[in-house]
Amino acid sequence: IYNYDMKELIKLVIKAGEIALSEQANMQVQKKDDGSIVTNGDLKVSLFLEHELKKLYPDFEIFSEENSKQIPKGNKIIVIDPIDGTQSYARRQNTW
Repeated sequence: IYNYDMKELIKLVIKAGEIALSEQANMQVQKKDDGSIVTNGDLKVSLFLEHELKKLYPDFEIFSEENSKQIPKGNKIIVIDPIDGTQSYARRQNTW
C-alpha cells in the first residue's frame, strides 16, 4: 500500500476511530464461535473499512477478522483487525 495515497488512508483510519468511539457509547457485546468477543463497534468499523478500502484499492483482496469467511488467495491483500484490543474497548478502557 505504500505506493498509494496515504492521505486518503489516514482519513479512513480517523473516520474508523470516530465510528468506534461513537459505537462505544451504546456497547453491545457478543461471543464469537471461538469464544472471543465482538462488539457492535468492531462490526461497524469492519464494514466501513471493507467498503471504503475496496473503493480506494480495488485490486486488493480485503480480509477482515470479523467478517471474512475465507482466507484470501491473492498476493495483494489488506488485513483488517477493526478494533485491536476489543477486550479493553468493551471495558471502555483507553488502551485499544
